[in-house]
Amino acid sequence: MDSKFSDTFIKQFYPNTQVAIQPAPFTILASPSWRGVDADAYLVKMSHSQHWLKHYFPETQMYINIECSFQAASLAGQLHIAPKVLHADLQQHLLIMRYLEQPWRVAGLQDLGCEQIRSNVIAAKKIFQLHATALVSEPAQLIFQQIEDLAATLRQDAILCPKNITAWLDYSRQMQQQIEAEGMDLVPCHRDGNVSNIMIGPDKQIQLIDFDLAAQADPFEDIGCFLMEAYESKSDAQSGFEQWQGGFDLAQFERAWVYGILDDLRWGLIALNVASVSERKHLEFAKYGSWRLMRFEENLAQQRSSLRI
Repeated sequence: MDSKFSDTFIKQFYPNTQVAIQPAPFTILASPSWRGVDADAYLVKMSHSQHWLKHYFPETQMYINIECSFQAASLAGQLHIAPKVLHADLQQHLLIMRYLEQPWRVAGLQDLGCEQIRSNVIAAKKIFQLHATALVSEPAQLIFQQIEDLAATLRQDAILCPKNITAWLDYSRQMQQQIEAEGMDLVPCHRDGNVSNIMIGPDKQIQLIDFDLAAQADPFEDIGCFLMEAYESKSDAQSGFEQWQGGFDLAQFERAWVYGILDDLRWGLIALNVASVSERKHLEFAKYGSWRLMRFEENLAQQRSSLRI
């Protein structure tokens, strides 16, 4: 945070309070985890409490609808499944939330091996689906349109644009046609499987953070994003689907898994786009993108192979 912005920020939001502003107390990573790279994050310390401040980078506008994201974070806080939002400034792309102090910590992939933690994460996402009904989003935020828009932007960069982009778009369009033909009800969804966007507290309590992709979407997209992160293989993910749904339905599972595959494509394209335009060249956005696209291609090949069988 530059000194001019810092002074303005303190005067505006903490006019009569002694505060200390510190950089985020964690390592910023674009690879192997997308952690803390969407915004400059700061810890605002006061004598009586601590707040968490996020000031979003300009390039995030290509994949984050700030108005929808901030509204989703506020609704989730009201539902007690996320830190309470104290202030949201759409003009400055600034979000202030209650800070989760120790013993709260960021989740790691190993934590999703705990059935109770998985159950609590699923419960929180279901609460958001059921009760954040005031969430307003746009058709452009549907995953299929996001992939189209991200691909169109990336095609302007001849170096970073993957050679298989046309085939990938064909797959996304084919899946969109099939899903829409089956019917698609939209509900509020977190749409973020990244395990670092889960906080774990005492007694395996959890809180969801970062509602950057939250939108009205197919509820099976929420399931697919979670399954793709939490499980090493499609066969392993079947038990996770059953835990989420309370039973197993093959057609519904396949639908969720398609969304998980497409989520890897979406995030791969996001990362490559950010790598193309961001001034933060010390962060390996392109490597993160290549990893997500590698998993996308692996699962895509397996799916096509099973269809041939």
